[in-house]
Amino acid sequence: MLREGATTCFEAWGKDQKWNTSLCHPWASSPIPVIIEDIVGLKPAKPGWEEICFAPRIPECLGNLSLKLQTPKGEVTVFYNEGRIDLQVPDGVIVYRT
Repeated sequence: MLREGATTCFEAWGKDQKWNTSLCHPWASSPIPVIIEDIVGLKPAKPGWEEICFAPRIPECLGNLSLKLQTPKGEVTVFYNEGRIDLQVPDGVIVYRT
């Protein structure tokens, strides 16, 4: 999608896969929580993101990744580069690494 200039989630993985594909398809955006929760490993440990569980499962074949997530407490940022992970959270937020 990004290679095709997407700024939102398409209905299909590419424009050529469905002749009438929607280029702004909110219910097709399910990969986003999968990336945040299951790959990057970020989940709130308490409502409001006052406490965060961080259990990354980033595949070794992925060279780098960056994620910025806006929470009620502020921006949470994850940078991953060749096996090194850097997590930045707002002041006062507790992180449980598992």
